[in-house]
Amino acid sequence: MSNTIRADELNSAIKGQLENYNNLIIKGIKSEVKKAMKDFVKNTSESAPVGNDYYGYGHYRDLIASRVSENTNTSFIMEWYVKNPKYRLSHLLEKGHRTKNGGYVSGLGFIAANLSIVEAQYTRGIEGVIRNAK
Repeated sequence: MSNTIRADELNSAIKGQLENYNNLIIKGIKSEVKKAMKDFVKNTSESAPVGNDYYGYGHYRDLIASRVSENTNTSFIMEWYVKNPKYRLSHLLEKGHRTKNGGYVSGLGFIAANLSIVEAQYTRGIEGVIRNAK
C-alpha cells in the first residue's frame, strides 16, 4: 500500500488528518483539565482552615469539591465549589471580613495561592499536549 494521494482525494485526506489532530488535542486538554482540577481541589482542601463543626455539617475543607458543568465536543468546563451549607464562607475566608464588634479578620488567600500554582502546571501541561500531538 502506498502513501500517495490523488489530487481529487486531497481535500478528504487533509480533512481526515485535521480531524485526527483535533481529537488528539481535545482528548489531551480534557485530561489536563481533570488533572489540574484534581490537584486544585486537593491543594485547597489541604490548605483550607479547619474551624469548628458546630452543627455537624462537616468541616469547610471536607466540603471542597469539583464537578463538570459542560462537556461537549468543543467545550469542557469544570467548576471548583464548596458544598452546602458552607459555600458562603469562601469569599470571607479568601478576602477577609469585619466582625460583629468592629474588628477585622484578614483573608487567608489560600484559593488564589493554590490557583497560581495549579495554573502554571496546567499551562505547561497544555503546551505539552499541543507539542506532542501527532
